[in-house]
Amino acid sequence: MDLKKYNRSDCKYRVPREPSVHIAKVGTFSINKAAVIGLGLKHGDKINLFQDTWRPEDWYIQKTTDEYGLKLRQTNNSLVVNASSVVKEMFKSLNIKEKSATFRISVEPTEEKDEKYFAILTKVPNNHE
Repeated sequence: MDLKKYNRSDCKYRVPREPSVHIAKVGTFSINKAAVIGLGLKHGDKINLFQDTWRPEDWYIQKTTDEYGLKLRQTNNSLVVNASSVVKEMFKSLNIKEKSATFRISVEPTEEKDEKYFAILTKVPNNHE
């Protein structure tokens, strides 16, 4: 007998352990458990998403109390929002052809005008068919 072993390391996609966000063409924006902890988020919190107009491929997330913020809801081990217009713009600006993509996220904030923004590291996506 000659057995070939398959396990989690052989899978095309596995749940990232590092802080990450996942976007899907259906309009969902999900934040994994590691990012939820790193950003101090919880069910019912609100976020804003930002695109740098000078560098359209650069995106940021911010926890907010803004009444117009995107309200997070719990799903399994992640928090998610439906934001189809923003997700559509992300797919366009990042030239993503697949149905979804996952990006690592910085848990060290960028500070600008007394506001904290967390970078979505869009340079190396983990795209999914």
